[in-house]
Amino acid sequence: MEIGKQYILQCINCAANNLRLSSEKIEVVAILKEHVSHSADMTKLIADMKKLTKFSKFAIKLGEINQFIQNGKIDFLKISDKFKEHSHLILRELSNLLDIVTPLECRENLNSPKSKNSDTEEEKIVSPENEIDHSKLFAAVKDENKDAVNKIKKSESDLLKEEMILGDLKDENDLTFENFEKEVLKPIKELDAFLNKLSKGEHSYDDLIFYTELMNNNAELSEKIGFEVITNMHIIFAGTLSQIKENIVQPDSELTEKLRACLIVIAAVVRGKDVDITSYLNEAENLGTKLKIIG
Repeated sequence: MEIGKQYILQCINCAANNLRLSSEKIEVVAILKEHVSHSADMTKLIADMKKLTKFSKFAIKLGEINQFIQNGKIDFLKISDKFKEHSHLILRELSNLLDIVTPLECRENLNSPKSKNSDTEEEKIVSPENEIDHSKLFAAVKDENKDAVNKIKKSESDLLKEEMILGDLKDENDLTFENFEKEVLKPIKELDAFLNKLSKGEHSYDDLIFYTELMNNNAELSEKIGFEVITNMHIIFAGTLSQIKENIVQPDSELTEKLRACLIVIAAVVRGKDVDITSYLNEAENLGTKLKIIG
C-alpha cells in the first residue's frame, strides 16, 4: 500500500480512536477505510465524496491532507507533529459524519459515484472481487426507478452548491441568542458530573478529548455572540483539560473546583442571574493566568 494512502488511513483511525463509537459508527469507519484502501485514485475519491452533501465537509478536510501528501515536501523530522495536526483536523467532521450516516447510507453513497462511470446499462457488470460490496446496491436499484435515483444524486449536488454559497450566511442567521443559550447550557450538568469523576481519577482519556473539543466549540460560539467573559471561561476550561490530557497538570479537588467556577460563571451570565459571581470569576481567571491559558 502506498505511503500516502496509509497516512490517510492512520489519520482516520487516530481520529476515530478519540471518539465514543457505537457498533454502528465503528462499521461506518470501517467502510470509509475500506474505500480509501481500495481506491486507485485518492484525489478522485475525495472529489466524488465532496459531491455528496453529508460527506462534503469531511471530504474537504481529507482533501487538505491529501494535498499535503501530494505536495511532496514532507519534513520527516516534523512528521509526527503534522500527523497529530491532521488527525485533529478531521476529528470534528468525522464525528459529525458518524452522527448523520448509517452503514447502509455510507456504503450506498460511496458506491454511487462509481456506478455513474459506466457508459451503458449493459456494461454494469459486477466483478467477482467487488461482488460483496456492490450486490446490495445494484439489487436495490430497479430499472424503472434509475431515473429517480439520478435525480436524487443531482439534487444532492444542487444542495452542496447551495451550502457552499449560502452556508456561512445561514450559520450567522441561525446563531440567535436563544440557540446560543441552549447550546452553551445544555452540557453544564454533564460537565459538572464529569468534574466529579475527574476529581476521583475515574475519567478516561476519551473523556478529556471529548470535553476539550466540546468546550472549544462553545468558546467559538461565545466569541461570535460577543460574550468575552463566557468565551474566556470556555477557553480556560478547555485549556485546562488539554493540559491534564498532556500530563502538564494533575487533576485534584482544588483544580476541579476552579473548573467548576468556570461553569458557574457561564451559567450565571447566560441565564442573567442577579447574583454576585465575583469570587467564582476571580477563581476561574486566576486558574487561566496560572496555567498561561489567558493573559
